[in-house]
Amino acid sequence: MRRRDLLTLIGAAAARWPAIAAAQQADRMRRIGVILTKQSEAEARVAAFEVALQSLGWTKGQNLGIDYQLAEAGRESFHAAAQAIVALGPELVVVQSTPGTREMLAVSHTIPIVFVHVSDPLGSGFVKSFAQPGGSATGFTDIEASLGSKWLQLLKEAVPGIDRAALMFNPDTAPDHGEFFLGPFMQAGKLLGVKTLPALVHDAHDIEPAVASLGVEPGGGLAVQAESFMGTHSSEIIALAARYRVPAVYPYPSFVSKGGLMAYGISSLDLFRRAASYVDRILKGAKPADLPVQQPTSSNWLLI
Repeated sequence: MRRRDLLTLIGAAAARWPAIAAAQQADRMRRIGVILTKQSEAEARVAAFEVALQSLGWTKGQNLGIDYQLAEAGRESFHAAAQAIVALGPELVVVQSTPGTREMLAVSHTIPIVFVHVSDPLGSGFVKSFAQPGGSATGFTDIEASLGSKWLQLLKEAVPGIDRAALMFNPDTAPDHGEFFLGPFMQAGKLLGVKTLPALVHDAHDIEPAVASLGVEPGGGLAVQAESFMGTHSSEIIALAARYRVPAVYPYPSFVSKGGLMAYGISSLDLFRRAASYVDRILKGAKPADLPVQQPTSSNWLLI
């Protein structure tokens, strides 16, 4: 073979190498991890997430492997889930809740993270700004602080006779230890003439006394914070509110489907559908540091 023909052959082969490499990259199985709170809606969230991924060209078991971990609403459980996921070597991890994201970042600062159901990622130190997260994490917020006042307003409108109300949360799992929503809630109480107080619950045994104290006399009301512990114990809280005849407002529509009086918040399933778009972009080369944190818009809020 003449030298000129050999060089031509090598050149043609080299030109094909990027295309071949790209095809191999597209065909290989990619792997992600997902950490969910252990709640009754977890199965529906998984379904919404996987359907959204499939619409973007990612099919579980074909070109995408998905490893799931369920965690209780507590630091130790989330930390164990994060360690288990990292050990599987995912290319990115989707994490639900503020404590879940905190523990995932404690285990790894290099694996890309897409968070959902995080109320205050800036105050929690997960991102440098909403527009430019700047680190390994980005995602979707589920609520804003002013909702603390909205919950009380809705309670007062639904039951005008309410003269005292409590905001229930677990300071160990709530955003900013519960202060994120508590300030607006207390301020709204002054404007509406309602005595307000926090109802702190550190474990399941604290829930019934907190609800029962509001039902001792007429005029008591309950608002439930948007945080993982409340979600995990939603059925119990709803049942106790009914037993003690305490009108209550909840942070997610799923509470109403279980028998709760009313809810004002964002659809959890919508958050997981939207998270799929960031998974798609990161798997295709985008960096979390450059993907802005997305907040709920007016069209995402639901009153039920």
